[in-house]
Amino acid sequence: MEEEILELLIERAKKGCSYSFAYIFETYQPIVYRVKRVYHLMYFDTDDWLQEGRICCYKSIQTFDRKKGATFGSFFRMNFKNHVFSLIRHQEAYKRRADKETGAISVEEIDGTKALVEKRSSENFKYIFYKENALLFSDSLSEYERQVFVKNTIEECSQLKDKRALSRVKKKFMHYCINP
Repeated sequence: MEEEILELLIERAKKGCSYSFAYIFETYQPIVYRVKRVYHLMYFDTDDWLQEGRICCYKSIQTFDRKKGATFGSFFRMNFKNHVFSLIRHQEAYKRRADKETGAISVEEIDGTKALVEKRSSENFKYIFYKENALLFSDSLSEYERQVFVKNTIEECSQLKDKRALSRVKKKFMHYCINP
């Protein structure tokens, strides 16, 4: 989009023109989808992501200043990523941990008798599945490969020997994922 047209649309959107805002958001909507593919927010569907994108786009329009040297696209992308990071921090906060770890309990009839049944979210099952498979996968690694894997999930490889070991870990992991 040409800079002059974008500036005009931003000025009109700042003054409350909903058509200008809609056009700007539609133009930069792929940023929302790109971030959605990378980050996971519990209980967020596509409409929730788009709503958060609209909120962030509106705030970005209100605070955008071209004189600072950034393009609107990069400014919006940075603001949206920061907004998503805030949502993730909020979701992962210690005091909300219980929300993720608990399931709903309901009374269901099983074989003619009523019983309490705990219904856990699919996220909990996925977490348990991945945790168990990670433990099984780590058993297939040599001691040195395990050390390199743990070390390099925290910091980057520097030695050639470590890079080769990490490469072997990646190959084993891909093989393990395909043939568990």
